[in-house]
Amino acid sequence: ACVCVWEGYRELMARANEHLGIKDIAPDCVPLLTDKQQLRKTLYAEGLSQVVVEPLTEQNFLAYQQQGASKFIKPFRGIASFGTFQLTPQVSWDDIQALQHELHSDTVFSSIFAEHDTFIIEDFINGTEYSFEMLVEDGRQSIVAIHEKPEMSLEKMTTLENSVVCPPVSLTAADIDTASAWLKQIFTTLNIDSGCFHVEAKFDGQQWEIIE
Repeated sequence: ACVCVWEGYRELMARANEHLGIKDIAPDCVPLLTDKQQLRKTLYAEGLSQVVVEPLTEQNFLAYQQQGASKFIKPFRGIASFGTFQLTPQVSWDDIQALQHELHSDTVFSSIFAEHDTFIIEDFINGTEYSFEMLVEDGRQSIVAIHEKPEMSLEKMTTLENSVVCPPVSLTAADIDTASAWLKQIFTTLNIDSGCFHVEAKFDGQQWEIIE
């Protein structure tokens, strides 16, 4: 089987496994899962997310900044934590354009970005962040591990995970059951019945929200 550790290779991984006859996610499902804007809109339409997302433009950037809105900016496709940050008064539109230039000029990352690909802006998600390491086979989901990120730091233009613990220390058995049922709804909605997955989410004590 083929296993990759970088999102940019995920579709190649799926196609390799398809060729090898190994159970994995369908290759044509990968673009939806890795497009943060389309994934959010899909989950929002199904009532599985309450977060509003839209393409980042200079107009809405300045408008939300002037309003002091609680928003989060990130590339529409993930490359670790590069360019993921909360909107603050200190960030300028020139900073966004500089990040955009970096994305398209980097010899590795540019391979997964087209010239029209840009950043998105969505509601800031409150709560503690977790990651679920999951296996899915014939529609059966198994949560292999749950990592809690008790300490996050928000720098000017990025978000850093300063510590990670497993098993999680802040979740009750009921919280995990709720997360498991919620994840099952998401995987069913996205027609995922096989594969291995790293799912990032936040929990504010009442509601789970997907990150990616």
